[in-house]
Amino acid sequence: MDIIFVKKKYLYNDSGVFGILTAIILVCLITAIAGVVYISEDYSDHIALQQDMDSALISSYSDIQFLQFLDIQSYQATLQDVVRSHLGSNLSNFFSSDQKLEILQNLTLNIEKQGKGSYIITIDDKVTMPMHAFSRFIHLFYDGAEDIVISAHSAVVYKEAVMVPTSLMMVIDASRTMNHSLTHQDYIQHISRLDRVKHSMGRLLDLLRKKAKYENVFRVGALSFHLFIDREFPLTWNIITLKQDIQSITAYGPRNAWTAMKKADTELFSYAEEMKHRDQGHKEYKKDVIFLTDGTTSTSIPYSNYAIEGFCNDIKRKKGTIYVIVLALPPDEMHQACASSPDKIYSVHTVDQLEEAFDLIGKDIIKGEGNSKENFRFIQ
Repeated sequence: MDIIFVKKKYLYNDSGVFGILTAIILVCLITAIAGVVYISEDYSDHIALQQDMDSALISSYSDIQFLQFLDIQSYQATLQDVVRSHLGSNLSNFFSSDQKLEILQNLTLNIEKQGKGSYIITIDDKVTMPMHAFSRFIHLFYDGAEDIVISAHSAVVYKEAVMVPTSLMMVIDASRTMNHSLTHQDYIQHISRLDRVKHSMGRLLDLLRKKAKYENVFRVGALSFHLFIDREFPLTWNIITLKQDIQSITAYGPRNAWTAMKKADTELFSYAEEMKHRDQGHKEYKKDVIFLTDGTTSTSIPYSNYAIEGFCNDIKRKKGTIYVIVLALPPDEMHQACASSPDKIYSVHTVDQLEEAFDLIGKDIIKGEGNSKENFRFIQ
């Protein structure tokens, strides 16, 4: 009996030790699993914020190129607003509306100049996130916290694109219908289509002048036409004077663009124009045309559409680019045939659309040379 009693006692004690060890191991195992899940949960929050910030920087690239910066560092606040706007558009539904607002408020941007035309743009952000289940378990024993702050950092090297030397001829409709208004509001205020066009042309010229940073990169001229060429403003480096001169354009008479397109073709590809660029050390230069009209060609001159298309095709054959802006009506066959591609035709019915058309053309003209991956590269 004594032996059996001792044996039972021994077995009882052994079971107790085993149970304690099992409990300890189980707690350690749960803690380890919770730790792994804790790290994984926080990492997923971090990755979500990081990806949204990276996307915001990528989306901002074209705006950074287009903004009229003489020195990008001087416009840090403006650039921060640009990135914040893109971040707001890129934030995923992973975040609640309150968290999105916090992310936008906490965004900070810094610009550091590396060398001529080269900058490091960095953005930092943070957001308070609620604890996940396993994270809450960890902090229950640690500090009792219910929220955690997730932070993220993103940085790129931005190199200003080298402006490509360009000669741009603007072929502008100055027929009588350009005295009409583009919108009802403009009609009430006695603002004509031509008034709006001259204003948008001025904005484009300001952009080209500022992006060139006062170097001789862009030569710009203008031709206004009705039945024939009305006003001729030869290609010039002096963009400020041209902006003043185009204000003298007036609208009257019927419409036919063939003489103006012929003149644009001749001037852009002339030996004299080539020598103007060579004098500045330009081995090559782009040849661009903006063709703006608010109607179809007058039938008073037979085969004029055929002639216009011929000059357009000649410009494109010689690697020139033609942008077409059509006011207050859809593009016809001649307009479509003249444009270098479908994405370079702009059908405009409002003032905002007109300004946007000139802005998009300006972006295309000044985009410069160099691979975008080289000009905008993420760094650790």
